[in-house]
Amino acid sequence: MHKNKRMFEIITSSTYAVPMLLLLYASSILFMISTLVSWSLGVYFIFNITTFSFIPVLIPGINILYGALFIAFSFYLFSVSVKLFSFSKSMVMQFFVKKNLRIGHYVLKGIYTKLFNISLIITFILLILSFIISVIVTGEWEFWHYWQWFD
Repeated sequence: MHKNKRMFEIITSSTYAVPMLLLLYASSILFMISTLVSWSLGVYFIFNITTFSFIPVLIPGINILYGALFIAFSFYLFSVSVKLFSFSKSMVMQFFVKKNLRIGHYVLKGIYTKLFNISLIITFILLILSFIISVIVTGEWEFWHYWQWFD
Protein backbone atom coordinates (compact mmCIF):
# COMPACT_ATOMS: atom_id res chain seq x y z
CA MET A 1 0.00 0.00 0.00
CA HIS A 2 2.80 2.39 0.85
CA LYS A 3 4.37 2.01 -2.60
CA ASN A 4 1.07 2.74 -4.35
CA LYS A 5 0.57 5.85 -2.24
CA ARG A 6 4.06 7.08 -3.13
CA MET A 7 3.39 6.49 -6.84
CA PHE A 8 0.12 8.43 -6.55
CA GLU A 9 1.97 11.35 -4.92
CA ILE A 10 4.55 11.39 -7.72
CA ILE A 11 1.85 11.38 -10.40
CA THR A 12 -0.21 14.13 -8.77
CA SER A 13 2.82 16.29 -8.09
CA SER A 14 3.95 15.78 -11.70
CA THR A 15 0.54 16.87 -12.94
CA TYR A 16 0.99 20.28 -11.37
CA ALA A 17 4.77 20.56 -11.27
CA VAL A 18 5.66 19.96 -14.91
CA PRO A 19 3.36 22.68 -16.33
CA MET A 20 4.56 25.08 -13.65
CA LEU A 21 8.20 24.39 -14.45
CA LEU A 22 7.49 24.81 -18.15
CA LEU A 23 5.84 28.15 -17.42
CA LEU A 24 8.91 29.23 -15.45
CA TYR A 25 11.16 28.40 -18.39
CA ALA A 26 8.75 30.13 -20.78
CA SER A 27 8.77 33.27 -18.66
CA SER A 28 12.57 33.17 -18.63
CA ILE A 29 12.56 33.02 -22.43
CA LEU A 30 10.03 35.87 -22.49
CA PHE A 31 12.36 38.01 -20.39
CA MET A 32 15.25 37.20 -22.74
CA ILE A 33 13.17 38.27 -25.74
CA SER A 34 12.13 41.44 -23.91
CA THR A 35 15.82 42.14 -23.32
CA LEU A 36 16.49 42.03 -27.05
CA VAL A 37 13.46 44.20 -27.83
CA SER A 38 14.43 46.80 -25.24
CA TRP A 39 18.02 46.88 -26.48
CA SER A 40 16.80 47.25 -30.07
CA LEU A 41 14.55 50.16 -29.09
CA GLY A 42 17.48 51.79 -27.32
CA VAL A 43 19.65 51.56 -30.43
CA TYR A 44 16.71 52.73 -32.54
CA PHE A 45 16.25 55.86 -30.40
CA ILE A 46 19.95 56.67 -30.00
CA PHE A 47 20.62 56.62 -33.74
CA ASN A 48 17.23 58.25 -34.48
CA ILE A 49 16.28 55.64 -37.07
CA THR A 50 12.96 56.40 -38.77
CA THR A 51 12.16 53.15 -40.57
CA PHE A 52 9.24 52.12 -38.38
CA SER A 53 6.21 54.38 -38.46
CA PHE A 54 4.67 53.00 -35.25
CA ILE A 55 7.60 54.12 -33.06
CA PRO A 56 7.50 57.85 -32.34
CA VAL A 57 10.19 60.15 -33.65
CA LEU A 58 11.88 62.13 -30.88
CA ILE A 59 13.55 65.49 -31.09
CA PRO A 60 17.36 65.46 -31.15
CA GLY A 61 18.89 65.30 -27.70
CA ILE A 62 15.94 63.62 -26.04
CA ASN A 63 16.31 60.60 -28.29
CA ILE A 64 19.67 59.81 -26.64
CA LEU A 65 18.07 60.01 -23.20
CA TYR A 66 15.26 57.65 -24.19
CA GLY A 67 17.76 55.34 -25.89
CA ALA A 68 19.87 55.19 -22.73
CA LEU A 69 16.70 54.48 -20.76
CA PHE A 70 15.83 51.49 -22.94
CA ILE A 71 19.39 50.15 -22.89
CA ALA A 72 19.53 50.39 -19.08
CA PHE A 73 16.15 48.64 -18.96
CA SER A 74 17.51 45.89 -21.22
CA PHE A 75 20.36 45.27 -18.76
CA TYR A 76 17.78 45.03 -15.98
CA LEU A 77 15.68 42.55 -17.98
CA PHE A 78 18.80 40.50 -18.75
CA SER A 79 19.68 40.19 -15.07
CA VAL A 80 16.08 39.23 -14.25
CA SER A 81 16.14 36.54 -16.95
CA VAL A 82 19.42 35.12 -15.60
CA LYS A 83 17.99 35.00 -12.07
CA LEU A 84 14.75 33.41 -13.25
CA PHE A 85 16.60 30.83 -15.34
CA SER A 86 18.82 29.88 -12.38
CA PHE A 87 15.78 29.67 -10.13
CA SER A 88 13.93 27.48 -12.65
CA LYS A 89 16.93 25.20 -13.13
CA SER A 90 17.26 24.67 -9.37
CA MET A 91 13.56 23.80 -9.12
CA VAL A 92 13.83 21.30 -11.97
CA MET A 93 16.84 19.63 -10.36
CA GLN A 94 15.03 19.41 -7.01
CA PHE A 95 11.96 17.99 -8.72
CA PHE A 96 13.92 15.25 -10.47
CA VAL A 97 15.88 14.38 -7.33
CA LYS A 98 13.20 14.66 -4.63
CA LYS A 99 10.00 14.51 -6.71
CA ASN A 100 8.86 17.64 -4.94
CA LEU A 101 8.72 21.27 -5.94
CA ARG A 102 11.30 23.02 -3.85
CA ILE A 103 13.72 25.78 -4.49
CA GLY A 104 17.12 24.20 -4.47
CA HIS A 105 20.43 25.88 -3.88
CA TYR A 106 21.55 27.83 -6.88
CA VAL A 107 24.69 29.85 -7.24
CA LEU A 108 24.34 33.21 -8.89
CA LYS A 109 27.50 35.14 -9.67
CA GLY A 110 27.81 38.43 -7.86
CA ILE A 111 28.07 40.35 -11.11
CA TYR A 112 24.44 39.51 -11.94
CA THR A 113 23.24 40.81 -8.58
CA LYS A 114 25.27 44.00 -9.04
CA LEU A 115 23.97 44.32 -12.60
CA PHE A 116 20.41 43.91 -11.32
CA ASN A 117 20.78 46.60 -8.64
CA ILE A 118 22.73 49.11 -10.72
CA SER A 119 20.59 48.77 -13.84
CA LEU A 120 17.39 49.11 -11.79
CA ILE A 121 18.66 52.32 -10.17
CA ILE A 122 19.87 53.75 -13.49
CA THR A 123 16.57 52.83 -15.18
CA PHE A 124 14.54 54.66 -12.54
CA ILE A 125 16.82 57.71 -12.64
CA LEU A 126 16.66 57.87 -16.45
CA LEU A 127 12.89 57.33 -16.43
CA ILE A 128 12.32 60.24 -14.05
CA LEU A 129 14.89 62.40 -15.83
CA SER A 130 13.41 61.73 -19.27
CA PHE A 131 9.91 62.52 -18.01
CA ILE A 132 11.03 65.79 -16.41
CA ILE A 133 13.00 66.90 -19.47
CA SER A 134 10.13 65.97 -21.80
CA VAL A 135 7.71 68.01 -19.67
CA ILE A 136 10.10 70.98 -19.62
CA VAL A 137 10.68 70.86 -23.39
CA THR A 138 6.98 70.63 -24.29
CA GLY A 139 5.58 72.62 -21.40
CA GLU A 140 2.84 70.02 -20.87
CA TRP A 141 2.44 67.16 -18.41
CA GLU A 142 1.11 64.93 -21.16
CA PHE A 143 3.96 65.50 -23.58
CA TRP A 144 2.99 62.51 -25.74
CA HIS A 145 -0.07 64.49 -26.91
CA TYR A 146 2.13 67.44 -27.83
CA TRP A 147 4.38 65.23 -29.94
CA GLN A 148 1.32 63.34 -31.32
CA TRP A 149 2.63 59.90 -30.50
CA PHE A 150 -0.73 58.13 -30.40
CA ASP A 151 -2.62 59.88 -33.20
